[in-house]
Amino acid sequence: MVIFSVTKAKPMCLCTASDEAIESAIWAHIATLAKAYLGLVDPPDDRSPYTLVVMIDDSGVHRYEEKQTFEAFTPLNQNIYAMHDSVLWKWTGSSFEAVATGLSL
Repeated sequence: MVIFSVTKAKPMCLCTASDEAIESAIWAHIATLAKAYLGLVDPPDDRSPYTLVVMIDDSGVHRYEEKQTFEAFTPLNQNIYAMHDSVLWKWTGSSFEAVATGLSL
């Protein structure tokens, strides 16, 4: 699984997939950074910051978008957890769902 959290400040990536999929995602990220460094920009996008989750498995590539941005992605016991506004969220296979609220960081 490859997770990109897209914000105006910084993209984040958590990769837990085959070596080939990880290498491909790394090269795509490097290309994005190179475009930014060279001043090349994509056409304007009216979407707010979001999290893009790309799952690669035997059946193909699956793409999911979350309306929030998540931070501190942590794989634990075959699950992926993330934080958003001091709330712990768990990836359910097609979306993030809140697990706990009011955590002190």
